[in-house]
Amino acid sequence: MQFVSNAAIEKEKLEKDKILVEGTIAPEVFFDNLTAHIRTNWEKAKRAKVDIENQMLKMKRRREGVYDPSKLAAIRSVHGADYNPVFMMITETKCRAAESWIKDIEFQPGQLPWDLEPTPLPELPP
Repeated sequence: MQFVSNAAIEKEKLEKDKILVEGTIAPEVFFDNLTAHIRTNWEKAKRAKVDIENQMLKMKRRREGVYDPSKLAAIRSVHGADYNPVFMMITETKCRAAESWIKDIEFQPGQLPWDLEPTPLPELPP
């Protein structure tokens, strides 16, 4: 049987704690790294949706009958700053037609727009 004094046990415990503390990351460094990671991913997501946002804004302007700012500036540079061009509302007409077609297909009179059926139970041999 081996005998170890309390002082030796305490000293060994302090050495183990010191090794654990030195091996871990300081809280400030951890939060700085976490913040940098979140910020990087946020910026990536923000840049990824720019093209889609621009496309959606272009489509919204077309539906509302408003020219794109760059195209409006080009038209006004040719005809003068006070010129207000007429926007043909073809897009709105096409969108309304598409909406009505979809509604006609989805919401037919006397029928539910969708249905659920149970999965058939397979017949297993005994």
